[in-house]
Amino acid sequence: MKRLLLLPAACFAFIACESGVTTSPSADAAYDPPTAAVVDAAILTIDVQPKATNNVINLGTPSMIVVAIVGTPETAWTDFDLASVWVGPDQAPRLHEFTLDGPTDHLKDVDGDGDNDLMFHFDKAATGLAVGDVSACLGIVFAGSEYEACEDVTVINKKVH
Repeated sequence: MKRLLLLPAACFAFIACESGVTTSPSADAAYDPPTAAVVDAAILTIDVQPKATNNVINLGTPSMIVVAIVGTPETAWTDFDLASVWVGPDQAPRLHEFTLDGPTDHLKDVDGDGDNDLMFHFDKAATGLAVGDVSACLGIVFAGSEYEACEDVTVINKKVH
């Protein structure tokens, strides 16, 4: 598991996207980015393949990919748009729909800290991940803004008999 800076997608066009500070990739001094791209970042934690110590995604097996957004006591899960979540370069949607209005097995403590974490399941083949990829990214709408976070992974394709 890795603690990641989860930035709004609008920030990815800039080298830095912190409150009041933006720099264009070309370092053009005259560059004036749109005000909408200057936002505060939220720090969240994601965990690809929770409980696995090595984050290996084996494309040679038919199982799914599990990704968790790790919660804290302050996490307001109702601020997440569950229908918007995706993983991988092909932005694979979650495998099945669920709500947080009642009992669900998608809200559980995966990291042992006593706080609920939100788990999603994705079809490996639909993600667009390929052998040699070194990160897996998750995108989601949170409090009305689109966010993306990535975690280091190892993607292999080894048939298991």
